[in-house]
Amino acid sequence: MSPANLVTMSAVVPEFLQEQATPDTIAQAALELLLNSARRQQVLDGYQQMRLALGEPGAVDRAAEEILQLLRDTSTA
Repeated sequence: MSPANLVTMSAVVPEFLQEQATPDTIAQAALELLLNSARRQQVLDGYQQMRLALGEPGAVDRAAEEILQLLRDTSTA
């Protein structure tokens, strides 16, 4: 699963899993982005939604701190 798709809970980018990852399907998706400006803008908008959902830079550090706090809370309970 693509991180962008997981964060936004939508199909921001195509996912090519196992037998779907053929040269033809990947080339078709790439051409779609190159030749279709509306589709390209949809992808860019999806990435912007992902950035907004993640918040300010440092999301990984904030998530790690939350996990550590949860562990501290459960160890003292």
